[in-house]
Amino acid sequence: MCGRYYVADDTSAQIENLLAGQLEGTVPSLKKGDVFPSQSALTLAGGSRHILALPRCWGFEIHGRLLINARSETVEERPLYRKAFEQGRCLLPAASFYEWTKDRRQMRFWDDDCPVLFLGGIWRPSGKGGEFVILTRPADSSVSPVHDRMPVIVPEKRAEEWVFETDFARALIRQLLDTESSGLVCQAVRSGSDERKNGNADNSGGHAYEQTSLFD
Repeated sequence: MCGRYYVADDTSAQIENLLAGQLEGTVPSLKKGDVFPSQSALTLAGGSRHILALPRCWGFEIHGRLLINARSETVEERPLYRKAFEQGRCLLPAASFYEWTKDRRQMRFWDDDCPVLFLGGIWRPSGKGGEFVILTRPADSSVSPVHDRMPVIVPEKRAEEWVFETDFARALIRQLLDTESSGLVCQAVRSGSDERKNGNADNSGGHAYEQTSLFD
């Protein structure tokens, strides 16, 4: 089971710098560390005029299970996700994200040219104040040696368009299908034996989530 991304100490400040002029209000301070499914995490979604930063829980809860991702290519074909894609697109700010190889080596991905990756997602209202899933796409050459899927990554300059303009979001998803490389850097975090020893700890709050990769 894998499903994790990382928030750095300065991610909040970097968001305000990168999205200057696109934000409504301030960005709450973020706790440094790994973010797991079922946990509350900062989302950047539509406010009254600009992007509004609010915490929401990771995963659509369905009959005691968490759905933590959705394929961008078919998101509008799935009744569960269609309304959220049309009305609740959001961004999940991360310093990096993780994926695991088939032999269970943990790998970290980040962009040397940008301190924050804006992962594309969708959210819907819930009794917990809102819940989100991460949208995925076929892996490009930066990620494909490790896994065949990767998150949709939205350029910071197009953040408002992603959140507010459905036609732009559709066009970006189509464009990413033809992108050969996102230029991400990849580095091993620990050996597969260390990861198994550490148990890839379950922080799901008692929920069961799909036995697939985060970016499947």
